[in-house]
Amino acid sequence: MKASRCACPPAGKPEEPKILRRVRERLLALSYPEFQRCLQQLMEAMGYADVAATGRTRRRGHNSDGGADLVAWLQAGVTRFRIVAQAKQLTEPVQKRSVDELRGAALRLDARQGLILTTAGVSPVARAAAASVPATPIRLIDGTELAGLMVRHGIGVIRDAGGAALDEGYWKSISSSRQAYAAAPTKAGEAEAGPDGPPEQAAGLCGQGTRPEFRFRVTVSLVRADEPKREGGQ
Repeated sequence: MKASRCACPPAGKPEEPKILRRVRERLLALSYPEFQRCLQQLMEAMGYADVAATGRTRRRGHNSDGGADLVAWLQAGVTRFRIVAQAKQLTEPVQKRSVDELRGAALRLDARQGLILTTAGVSPVARAAAASVPATPIRLIDGTELAGLMVRHGIGVIRDAGGAALDEGYWKSISSSRQAYAAAPTKAGEAEAGPDGPPEQAAGLCGQGTRPEFRFRVTVSLVRADEPKREGGQ
């Protein structure tokens, strides 16, 4: 099967180290749901479809799919296959454990490929583990490459003849929904926003995950015992 050009983006022209550093700093300053939202937009720009979060709302901890933070689909010719990804908003290198967890999630979810996108580096042991099972390849994207992809695809960055600069409007808008939620008064019976954003952001990215609404219909029957029949019309 012919590999899609989006599965492993080709190396482009090296970007300015300064802009790469500034993009990484902005990524690290985001809340984790905002970071996931940013990566969703990047993956969509790279050609992935139906990118969705799996439920983790904090940069550390477990998620519902035990190793996959994002799930997406990739079209290769007439074949459409699933991709699983980890979103690592870290300053320390990714370790082998993350590779093993993602590969396990790929097997459980019948995914063809795994991606680890991190703001940090990748340890040599993790790189060796990623290449150890060709049947389930794990693509490692470190902080420098991640920032370069952001620049190349125009996510949070504006490019012109003079070079590349941060798109300040983008970085403000990506967190606007969380700020609007925090400013709104909390109604009785609603969950309050946590440190990483409101509950509806935890369910998905780019506003696709909203708080589920459950409605129940209750039928109540009131039964009253009949009064004794009165005689003589009394």
